[in-house]
Amino acid sequence: MKKLSLLIFFITPFFAQSQSGDIPFQPGAAAGGMGMSQVAYYSPWAAHYNPGLIPWAENGAFAVGVDNRFFVSQLNGQGFAGVMPIKNSAVGLSFTHQGFGKYNRSRIGGSYGMKLSEHMAAGVSVHYDLLSLGEFYGRGSALSASVGFSAKVNEDLMFAASVFNPFRASFSNNIEENLPALLNIGVNYKFSEKVNMSAELEKDINLRPGMKLGIEYLPIDVLYLRAGFRTQPQSYTFGIGLQLKQIRIDMASWVHPVLGVSPMLSLQYDLAK
Repeated sequence: MKKLSLLIFFITPFFAQSQSGDIPFQPGAAAGGMGMSQVAYYSPWAAHYNPGLIPWAENGAFAVGVDNRFFVSQLNGQGFAGVMPIKNSAVGLSFTHQGFGKYNRSRIGGSYGMKLSEHMAAGVSVHYDLLSLGEFYGRGSALSASVGFSAKVNEDLMFAASVFNPFRASFSNNIEENLPALLNIGVNYKFSEKVNMSAELEKDINLRPGMKLGIEYLPIDVLYLRAGFRTQPQSYTFGIGLQLKQIRIDMASWVHPVLGVSPMLSLQYDLAK
């Protein structure tokens, strides 16, 4: 109980701050194993973090994920995401939740993206956040938006960017905090059929820029090995994935130098493969 109280004291101020600072819930253990570098890394979780990627979906796909903070059961996170292509566009839905009891945060979002040309795409998302910080701070909600862009130079190289909460939406009621305003710019490059790299720069308007970098290696067709790091907060990641026809299972952990290890697990199902 003492450990839990200390962690809540440490983490609570960040719930209402930046995704850069506390990593509230990072959906998708694939990108999770690659330093959380995800703005240019396509998966169904793009419905959550970059609507500008979802038009590149070749088939409908759905994913569920969980994470745990520092092996404390009360600091669990859960999420869901789905993408469905429609001709030259796509729609997406996402939901995330983290916390327990009176200390929790949830976000539901809807996304739409379309191809602007053979190599360019853009998208928008609308998010609704609910935040609870106990009896003293109370509960609040916020409505925000994000925009995303991507440029598919060729089958191996993707540039992408997203802007979350450009209008600086804030929580209602007694929680006098803005949602973070984030700019993410990244690149995903496929060196070969076996090696893929993803890099990203993240800037919160209130924090220093952070770097994310990850690499993915396929020793055999069904097995993914991943590693990466990020600078805000400073941490290292590693992960593994297994492709079973239409199902992919991904596991990852990110390691904070002070607070320890946080494992992640996600399951993805592709409607056609």
